Amino acid sequence: MNDQGLMEEDYLLLVRETQVEIEPLVERARFDPEFRDLVVQQLVSHNHINVYFHSYRIMQQVTAADPVGCLRYWDDFVGLLQHPNSYHRNYGMDLLPDLLPMDLRKRFDAVFPDYYKQLHDEKISTRKYCISYSERIIRHRPDLTNRIVGEIIASLRVNENSESHQNFLLWAFLELVVLCRVSPATNLELHDFLQEVLATTIPQRVRREIGKLMV
Repeated sequence: MNDQGLMEEDYLLLVRETQVEIEPLVERARFDPEFRDLVVQQLVSHNHINVYFHSYRIMQQVTAADPVGCLRYWDDFVGLLQHPNSYHRNYGMDLLPDLLPMDLRKRFDAVFPDYYKQLHDEKISTRKYCISYSERIIRHRPDLTNRIVGEIIASLRVNENSESHQNFLLWAFLELVVLCRVSPATNLELHDFLQEVLATTIPQRVRREIGKLMV
């Protein structure tokens, strides 16, 4: 068996376990491109939940630390947005924003529809992640702020959620607005939406947070 086969076999034996110390694997993936390729391959293609989960955990740290070295996986991460498994869709949404500082050709513009399609996912957690991960997208692509805010507002206006789920997503959106310093004073769509929300039955903490934004 060649070295690649040995490396893959050892890696799979290790990450099939439920508890894995990933720090040494993160360090290796940062500085060993061949091993990093293996981790990404298992993330996008392996069917065992522990294998793809731990591979994601590794790449989560590697992409944040080295977006330059990970830009080559752009298409792999974009492909995760179309994955039938919601975990993989979530992973794609999390990993892509870390590559945006190196996206000098603004390829994310073409990815935008698939990314924000996740706001209408059947899984409430996937919708929430889409909102929360938008903070990093806005940080790296402030020119997309109004478009992103508009997409989230449109998804919240559909409101086919239970009351608790709607408030869960609404709170995530308010956190995003605060973190990204989006002001209803300068964003009319946001202003109108918050006024609509205030006219409904909402938890007091949501009402208070909106009140702070509207001052």
